[in-house]
Amino acid sequence: MKKNDDYVTLTAVGDIMLGWGVEERIKSGSGGYPFESVASILQSSDVTFGNLEAPLTTESEKAVWDYTKILDKPVIIDGKAYGSSIYCKADPVAAERLSHAGFNILSLANNHIMDYGEEGLNETLDALTKYNIKTIGAGRDLSDARKPAVFRINGVNVGILAYCDTYIAGRRRAGVAPTKYIEQDIQSLKKDADFIVVSIHQGMDISEYPLKSEIERMHQIIDWGANIILRHHPHVVQGVEEYNGGIILYSLGNFVFDYMIDPLWKDLDKAKRALIFQCRFTKNKVLGYDIVPIGLDKSFQPVILQNSEKRKYDAYLSDISSNLPDVQSNEGGSHLERNYLKINVILAYHVMLSSIKKGQFRNIFLIIDKISISDFKLLVKWMVNRIFLRFSN
Repeated sequence: MKKNDDYVTLTAVGDIMLGWGVEERIKSGSGGYPFESVASILQSSDVTFGNLEAPLTTESEKAVWDYTKILDKPVIIDGKAYGSSIYCKADPVAAERLSHAGFNILSLANNHIMDYGEEGLNETLDALTKYNIKTIGAGRDLSDARKPAVFRINGVNVGILAYCDTYIAGRRRAGVAPTKYIEQDIQSLKKDADFIVVSIHQGMDISEYPLKSEIERMHQIIDWGANIILRHHPHVVQGVEEYNGGIILYSLGNFVFDYMIDPLWKDLDKAKRALIFQCRFTKNKVLGYDIVPIGLDKSFQPVILQNSEKRKYDAYLSDISSNLPDVQSNEGGSHLERNYLKINVILAYHVMLSSIKKGQFRNIFLIIDKISISDFKLLVKWMVNRIFLRFSN
């Protein structure tokens, strides 16, 4: 996709984690790793976006801010390990690789950016600023975290926001911008932006589909004024939807990631697939977009899928995208909702139990504070169904 004076071009990718095995290869490999195969695509756009899934820091002291980090061991649910306390970081030298690849904006709103505390975040901000890479979604306080990035290109003001409901920032505490401010921030950004992109880090791990409540919320965000929504976190690709003139990418997948570190998806082929989203737009209007299918090779770097692999990927993406309306129905989404509740209720129980044993009662407050209205509605719906089934039998 070539730059053009008549419109703006955007390229977006999902989770970028430059630590663990990726970091080892950066320090020992060529200057182009891990973006050698895709740099020409990333460099071709006016705006190139990704989610930076780990701080760029030399800090060694881990921070236990997120309640999921306090479990002593993973919880096994249906034979799969959940709640692994994985900490991620990468050497600040990686900022140069990101800049050279073409990234000029990165979301820091995710569940790993504060793994090494405020010092780790500050070092990340400094490293990226050095290479003129804009950051969104995390900052030294809540106000800083909620600030949008604005690009002025070809007469179009492009505003970009980012959110996640983990490591939430406070008035005097560094952290991440929570999703509860999305509507307010979009309305404020409309004063300065002709075209609005919203990045959100959320969703069920390794699920091919979003929840019905998540689809409804994404539609609401488009109705509020967003033109494009870029979601990430499930670590697999989810469907793409056109809605009310906007585009929703429910999960962009793992773009650069040492997939061996998580027992939940280290052997999962779906976790080694991602996409590059390329879009052309003018003021408040999408002109068109393309999807470039990506696979992660054995060195954890993205490569463009070709021939039969590309055709298989294209068919898969088309299939899960066409199934989104079924997920929105009660029939299609009920299994996903039950699975979501089952996993999260069991995890919450183990976290609370561990917190009580350790005397870390603040974690219980964090669990309660993290429960969304949609989660509460799902829980009530599940309890009512259970009661109904018990009495009907």
